[in-house]
Amino acid sequence: MRVVLGSDHQLIVDAMAGLLANGEPSANRCTDPEKLLSLVEAARAEAVFLDVEHGAFGWYRAIERLHASYPDILIACVSASSNQEFLKEVTAIGGATRHIERGNAHDLLQFFKELFAAGSVTPIRARRSHNSRLYLSPREREVLRHVAAGAMNAEIAQVLGVSVRTVEFHRANIFRKTGARTVADLTRHAIRTGILVEHNA
Repeated sequence: MRVVLGSDHQLIVDAMAGLLANGEPSANRCTDPEKLLSLVEAARAEAVFLDVEHGAFGWYRAIERLHASYPDILIACVSASSNQEFLKEVTAIGGATRHIERGNAHDLLQFFKELFAAGSVTPIRARRSHNSRLYLSPREREVLRHVAAGAMNAEIAQVLGVSVRTVEFHRANIFRKTGARTVADLTRHAIRTGILVEHNA
């Protein structure tokens, strides 16, 4: 199987490669999220395994680009973070995700085996355009409604029962996905797309 492994940390990438290939240095390895898509294309990879940290926006964007271009490729993400909102968001953009404590090689390998057993691995299919519109996740739409209504991050966090940092994470993604530069831009987007009134529907 053609696999690409990715992490900010070279030691983790090497450890993952050892688990998957019995120590053989056969897997393609990536420590720069900006290079992930090109490496996947060059290797014609069938699966991508990533170690993603909470707040790692570079890998988050890389997963979005990869899933938009190759929707049928297996993207498996592990994280030492147990933040459920973060894990759900990574899953929502295309990555099968699980919290695994650092150094727990048994659980990591078990996660990979479960994905293979479920028949989740599919070769790369036709590529989609890089200009495909990225849609907001349900939680991002919820945050956007509050932002457009004039709520501050702390207020949104309290209403949704999440941390302020999580709200900031969603807010940054909303600005990036919509191309908005100001809250006024976001408000216009929410009105134009009907997001502002979704909760009343």
